[in-house]
Amino acid sequence: MSSNSLSNAGSGSDTTTELARERNREASDRTFMSWIRTSLALIGFGFGLGKVHSYMEAAFPDIDLNPVANIRLYGGAFMALGAFCLIGAGIQHWQALRKIKRLDFTYDPPWPLTGAVAAIIFLIFLVAFIELLLF
Repeated sequence: MSSNSLSNAGSGSDTTTELARERNREASDRTFMSWIRTSLALIGFGFGLGKVHSYMEAAFPDIDLNPVANIRLYGGAFMALGAFCLIGAGIQHWQALRKIKRLDFTYDPPWPLTGAVAAIIFLIFLVAFIELLLF
């Protein structure tokens, strides 16, 4: 390494820091986009469940569909979960961008949105499974 590159090492640190901030911001944007896709999938799945119930009512008007009526409830639960994901991810993204802007950046782990969503999906499954066994 030449003495010239050693003397300029300090001047490159600002550029390196800014590039690192840019990479972190882009990573945060990609994570947010992933959450948006997940939210849209959950909302679409919930909407689809609601439409299945409507189509079944139209196709079989003489049959009592009470056990199937809860499909709308599950559809609404998935749509609400999608909205929760979108709001939670938006808050996490905003907090991450705020942290990246600070010069004295310290890592604080975000609250576990992924774990919360997984737990809620498991609860929806558990309720549906128990209802399937009882009726």
